Amino acid sequence: MTDNLPGGTSLGTMQAPLSWVYSHTVRFLGAVKVAVRDGRGFVLIRRGDATAYYFRYGDITLRGNAAREYLSSMEVIELTLCKYTDEEFAAAVAWCRAEGVPVHDNEEENVVADGADGADGADLPQDEVTEPPASLSLLAEMDGIILAARCTEEEMEVLAGTCPDGLACADIAASLWESDSLIGSVGAGSLRYFFLETPAGHFCAVPDGESILCVLTDRSVPLGRVRSLVQGLLSEQ
Repeated sequence: MTDNLPGGTSLGTMQAPLSWVYSHTVRFLGAVKVAVRDGRGFVLIRRGDATAYYFRYGDITLRGNAAREYLSSMEVIELTLCKYTDEEFAAAVAWCRAEGVPVHDNEEENVVADGADGADGADLPQDEVTEPPASLSLLAEMDGIILAARCTEEEMEVLAGTCPDGLACADIAASLWESDSLIGSVGAGSLRYFFLETPAGHFCAVPDGESILCVLTDRSVPLGRVRSLVQGLLSEQ
C-alpha cells in the first residue's frame, strides 16, 4: 500500500530505535520507512518534525499516535531514509490524507490516535519496550518520570515533574566533579554521563555547557529509555 508514496532519494538503511529519528533529522525532508519483522510503514519528517505515522502488519493498520506508540516500543527497527523534494513531500501528505492517516502541521498540537483496524496494536509482535520519542513536550505524559531539570550554579530550572526534597544543584555538581576526578585518575578520559541506579529508580546527570541536565525516574523506566530521553533533551535545548 505504501508503494504509492513517492520514492524519493534513498540515503541508506540502518537499524536503530525510532528515537534516533527525532534527534538526527533536523534538516531532513522526506519519509523514514520502517520495518519491524513482517510489518512495514513510515514516518513523514518535515525538518525535524514528525508529520505523519503509518504502520501495517498483516490485516492490522496503525495510524497516527497508535503507530507512533507501537514503533516507539520497539528496541530496534530497520530505518530507511528517503529524501523528498517539496513536491514529493506534498504528494506524500496528500496520500496520507486520502488514506485517513492523521497529518500534523504547525497549526495542530499533535497527531491523534486512529482506532480503526486494531489500532491498539494488541495483536502485533511485541519486543522489549525501550526508547520513546525523547521530547520535552511529551515528558508530562510519560509514566515514571519524576523530574527533569537543568541546574545552573545554585538554581534549578524544573522542566517537568517535581524536585524531591533534599535534591540540590550543589550536590549534583559535587557528584559530577568527584566522578570526573575518579575517571581521570584511572586514565579513562572525561565524564560524559553520570548514571545512578538504585532499587527505587534511575538518576542521570549530564554536563551541558555551564549547566547540568538531570533526569530522575522510577524503576519502571528502562535505563536505555533514560539515556535516549536525555539525548533528546540535549538536542532540544
